[in-house]
Amino acid sequence: MCRRRQERKGMTMEQAMVGAVYESASAAGEEVMASRNETTQEETDAFSVSFSTVGPAEVMVYEFGCRIAKGDLDHLRDQLWRSRRLFNEVAAQINQTVDEAKCFLSDRAGPVAGEIAVRLGVLDTEWKSAKALDDREALVKIAGERKSLRTRWYGLLHKARREHGTELRERYLSRIGNRVGAATYALRCAAVDDGLDWAMGNEALAAALGAFGKQWPRFKPISFRRFDDPTEVATLQFTAAGGVAVADILADKHSQIGMQLGREQAGRRMYVPFRMKLGSGAQKKAITGTVLYHRPLPAGASVPIARLVGRRIGKDVKHYLQFMVKLKQAEQPGANSKRAPMGVAHLGWYYQPTGRRLAEVASSEDPGLSEQLTLPIEVAELLDRARELDGQRSKLRDGIVGSVVRELPVEGAPEQIAEEVAALRKMRIEHVAPRRLGKLVFIWSRNCADWQRDRLKAMQAWRLEDRMLWQSSAHTARRARNRRRKHYEQLALSLAGKFTNILIDVPDLAQVAKVKDEDTGEHNGLGARARGGRFDAALYELTSAIEKAGARLGCNVGKIKGPTASTCAHCGGTTKMGKTVRDVVCEACGAVEDRAASAAAVAFGWASQNKDAVDEAVAAALDADRAKATRAAERKEKMAIARATSRAARTESDEDSADGSRELK
Repeated sequence: MCRRRQERKGMTMEQAMVGAVYESASAAGEEVMASRNETTQEETDAFSVSFSTVGPAEVMVYEFGCRIAKGDLDHLRDQLWRSRRLFNEVAAQINQTVDEAKCFLSDRAGPVAGEIAVRLGVLDTEWKSAKALDDREALVKIAGERKSLRTRWYGLLHKARREHGTELRERYLSRIGNRVGAATYALRCAAVDDGLDWAMGNEALAAALGAFGKQWPRFKPISFRRFDDPTEVATLQFTAAGGVAVADILADKHSQIGMQLGREQAGRRMYVPFRMKLGSGAQKKAITGTVLYHRPLPAGASVPIARLVGRRIGKDVKHYLQFMVKLKQAEQPGANSKRAPMGVAHLGWYYQPTGRRLAEVASSEDPGLSEQLTLPIEVAELLDRARELDGQRSKLRDGIVGSVVRELPVEGAPEQIAEEVAALRKMRIEHVAPRRLGKLVFIWSRNCADWQRDRLKAMQAWRLEDRMLWQSSAHTARRARNRRRKHYEQLALSLAGKFTNILIDVPDLAQVAKVKDEDTGEHNGLGARARGGRFDAALYELTSAIEKAGARLGCNVGKIKGPTASTCAHCGGTTKMGKTVRDVVCEACGAVEDRAASAAAVAFGWASQNKDAVDEAVAAALDADRAKATRAAERKEKMAIARATSRAARTESDEDSADGSRELK
């Protein structure tokens, strides 16, 4: 009997009987277990592995908290507003082009494609109505028809795109790109001429083109950016090859960015003045402030990109100064010979009273020897407290909407108040945002404070209390996220220090998030609380922390996909749910194991028996990195040649103009 079952507390009589069945079945199934070491071709094909982080990092991001001078905040907001406006203008241009291209392809695909498009529009409307009514039978019926029609429609459009690709590119897709002559690049140039920093313009254009690249194969439009986005990023890029030396930034020698460090060293309370120029032409201006220089930048390194990042926390915005640091080869950490060759982490978010269970880490094929990773209980308590405060805000909102907004007389009310109240009354109470009510209070108190004075005072009192709850909730959630991030960083560094290769078995979070499967119309079977647990666990943040720790310590980090949860760790047979939600029972040998521990052991067993596949995945990732570096070097070389040619042409033109002026004289 494995160690995990021996340590299991509070075992019921039924669980003890299952354990006894396992003991007897394991003796009878020795022949089946002996064949476990031989991996069949079907098992090999069912699994796949890919690596995202290979070897030590060449680039690392250093982030420092900072405070920006009040007089410079307006200039920063102006640059961010211009950047978002450029993105939305490019998105509008792309969406218009995509619509025209879809019409072109639909015409070329024939009348059948047009009929299917009309029917799909009708089905989309019916789907929304059935989803609002939670009519599951109708959802299943609509989803089946819509899936088959979409398959046919996409097939016809893709066929037309292949047949008329040249005409499509010349008439439509030539408008999209970051080259001279493209309509999207013209928008970027106009924004830079108007005062937007050229690096922020390039970043906004690149983001829009990246979104287009993802959506175009599905013929879908790209989404616009909100102007009140909770995350703000202002980018400064340096044209010097390799970036600016760290020593020049710390000595305040560069014209665009600098820190006045002096002889002081980094420390917990070391506040250093900084400056960073953003904008172009007459709009170019330095943003100044102080930065908390709590850890030193690596000596001898260079900085190709610097960013000012703003994160909204409640009503406040916290700013951070980021440096993308390119490390010297000698400073990159090497491999640790004391590490184990491989570890596998099976991720999840199962709730436990002692702390949410995040992962089982296996370093052998024995499920009983796996290591459990959990989220500290204090993090969950802080998140619950933040949700409780949000619940109080919702109750206050419901009360003020029911007692004031729904009771306000529309007849005889000022025009702006009447329009806003009429719009609010059309919405369900739970859909009314506190910000919308705050807007009503602002208009009311500014334009007609004498009208319905008692109700206005009630709204102002609600606004003050809601603002305090909002601030408390936001800062509580921030403390929870900070503690969770620090905990994940420690876990990730511990894992990266133990293993040379780490494989992560991540659940399909996108599929879990869907209440209804749009392909089948079926409910995914998880309750709201089970789905909501993924927000507390933040598995993407944990995965990112492991990848960053791997890059920092020279550990290879990849992902493994396969039927790990439905495969027995002992004999390779198929498992089914046991007496508890967390247990699985093998249908072949009767083994009872913890689901997550068994899945981690299964993934480790496959990886250890297919080392060639793992090595090939590592080599493929290395080849991809080298190819990317080669393409970047070639692109830089072409840009340098083009700049030199342009510079020579301008010099020659200036000399000809000077010769002509001398002849005229």
